Amino acid sequence: FTLDERRLTYYQEKLDEVPKGEIFLGSRDHYKVIIGYPLEKQSNRNSRIASDNIFTLQTVERDYVLKAENEDDMNDWVKRLDEVLYTEMGALDIAASRIATLRKTSFIRS
Repeated sequence: FTLDERRLTYYQEKLDEVPKGEIFLGSRDHYKVIIGYPLEKQSNRNSRIASDNIFTLQTVERDYVLKAENEDDMNDWVKRLDEVLYTEMGALDIAASRIATLRKTSFIRS
């Protein structure tokens, strides 16, 4: 992954040059980071286990299940993403959010 302001870019393989996709990070009102899988993907709903350094970014559109190389990296990513989500969005962030939405909409229509 790479994080640039509120844009999280993710790749299929670690050394890929072209990203698989990107996620615009909005505010904590509509986005959330959890350690482990989302509840609906867990076989044991009584626990949210951080197995295999998995964490989930929950957005308005969908849940992104992400994997870090180790537990320390996972904890760092969760902390960094939480910091972004808890930072108030400014005018430029709102404009970037609208552009990202328009890109997705035009991509879907094509």
